[in-house]
Amino acid sequence: MEERLGYCKILFRSMSKEIKEKTTRVGLIFGDQLWEDNPLIDQVDKVIMVEDMGLASRLSYHKFKLTYLYTIMRNYMSYLKDKGLEVEYYSLADNVEFGDVLGRHGDVQIHYVRPHDKPFVQYISKLLKDCDIVMHESRGFVTTGEQFE
Repeated sequence: MEERLGYCKILFRSMSKEIKEKTTRVGLIFGDQLWEDNPLIDQVDKVIMVEDMGLASRLSYHKFKLTYLYTIMRNYMSYLKDKGLEVEYYSLADNVEFGDVLGRHGDVQIHYVRPHDKPFVQYISKLLKDCDIVMHESRGFVTTGEQFE
């Protein structure tokens, strides 16, 4: 997986060729960003969501909390599909992590909302370091991340 982290030109090896050619803006939505007015909804062609057990096991979360989170994520996936967005969703059964999903692709621009969790910010920044990214400010705080730092 380490070899793939720096190669963000291929994104979603599972995408068909026709989807690769038309998709230029891809949004990553994380489990704590399931807002009706998420800024990515109107700005991306496709959304990626991952039930990442590696992230979930970083801290000792209660199993009910994880079940609740993944249930909400699946419902949010349906909400996005109802709004007409293409969603690529990876459940726990797929046994993938963000690092497995992010790979190499042509000219894809990756959009994401600044995560709240500092270790996760470091993790996702490492994964996306060689990518064309657009980071949107989180609506979860009164101040922006830059103002806070």
